[in-house]
Amino acid sequence: MKIYEENVRESLINYLKEQGIQDIGKEVLLPDDWRYVDLVYIDKRRKFVCVEVKLTDYKKVIEQAQDCLKYTPLSYVAMPVPENYMRKADIEVEVARAGLGLMWMHPDGKWTVQYTPKRIDSKKGDRYFNSQLKQSLYSQLHITFMGKCVKYHNENIGET
Repeated sequence: MKIYEENVRESLINYLKEQGIQDIGKEVLLPDDWRYVDLVYIDKRRKFVCVEVKLTDYKKVIEQAQDCLKYTPLSYVAMPVPENYMRKADIEVEVARAGLGLMWMHPDGKWTVQYTPKRIDSKKGDRYFNSQLKQSLYSQLHITFMGKCVKYHNENIGET
């Protein structure tokens, strides 16, 4: 069965929700860089965390996750565990060296957190996320909530 990045992202969202994380946005825009972050969530300490997801290109995902450190105190790489043990070891070393966290998706769909990095004091990140990204994330969550309300209304009350 072929794995797609969207499947990995959705699986990770489910894992984070199982861990008690509720405020999760996917494909959140970073206007300064004009690119999207795969996932942004608010952890239990009320800090923003970025997660970049890739299937195989670990060099690219590490670069993307490092860019996120400009805005957040924590940034993770999330990807399926490679079958090749040496490649897995290389990724672990590179991620740790970059000061990032690492989340592995195992073949059975379970997730493990390999590394949790030391938090970075990101003054720009706090200002940025307290304005731009917080607004973007909460707007996305609000739209999702409103969509669920409309769906519930249509399924249980009927369209008006």
